[in-house]
Amino acid sequence: MLARLPFVSREDLPESERHIYDEAARSRGSTKIGRPFEALMSSPEAAARAMAVGTYLRFQTKLPETLRELVTTVVAHEMDCDIERAGHANLARKVGVSEASIAAVLNGKAPAGLQPEEASVVKYALELLRTHHAKDETFNAVHKQLGTKNLVDLTMVIAYYTMVSIAFNAVDLKAADMQSK
Repeated sequence: MLARLPFVSREDLPESERHIYDEAARSRGSTKIGRPFEALMSSPEAAARAMAVGTYLRFQTKLPETLRELVTTVVAHEMDCDIERAGHANLARKVGVSEASIAAVLNGKAPAGLQPEEASVVKYALELLRTHHAKDETFNAVHKQLGTKNLVDLTMVIAYYTMVSIAFNAVDLKAADMQSK
């Protein structure tokens, strides 16, 4: 089954909107935006603005990439977003997150089974996702571990991938859709 909305390529856009696609792709060092965002390109401006935030959080933040990808996998799992769960579990592996840690997240056992530095950020993410608040103790532990800037960036990673997961779930985007291009 394909997504509920069409995948919009650069060529599908009116000439007057192709620059939006081009800028979004360029911000990620490519000439293409990637299949998942093509499902949102029916609103080029909204998709591009979301991608701009994602570009910073994925490629420019100083947050350790292992923690970023582990937490992104947590968000995808909690939001039941197939495409993000598959993609970011693979990215987590590539940046050095252990199979045990990825399995703990994907099996819903985390923060149990994680290293202490992983457990604290995962606990923070889970509290925000499940109760929409972080306990003072959890917040303070992550703040001490990461510092102020990285704590804010971590919080934005959680918020951004929650938004992306909701958008991809709304259009019923599945990992299998990525194979059908």
